[in-house]
Amino acid sequence: MNVSARTKLRKSVKELDPLFLDKPILLDLPGAKVSYDGEWHVQNTDVAEALRGENEALIRRVTALEQENKALQEKLGRAVDIATVARLDLA
Repeated sequence: MNVSARTKLRKSVKELDPLFLDKPILLDLPGAKVSYDGEWHVQNTDVAEALRGENEALIRRVTALEQENKALQEKLGRAVDIATVARLDLA
C-alpha cells in the first residue's frame, strides 16, 4: 500500500471514527487490515506476511542450531569421558 493510499485510508477512517466509538470492527482490505477497538490500527498485510515468512525461517535456523549444539555437547561429553579414562590409566 503506497503512502498516498495510506493517507487517504487514514482520513477516511478518521471520518468513520464517531460512528464506531464503542463497537470493535475489522476491515480486511487488499494489502491492509484495519481494526478499531477504541483506537484505529492499520496493518500492512504484505509486510506482515513477509515478516511471518522471515520469522519461520529464523525459527527453523534456531532449531537446527539447537540440534547442532546438542550434538556437539554429546561429542564433548564423550571426549571428556575418554580423557578421564586415559588419565586414570596413566595414574
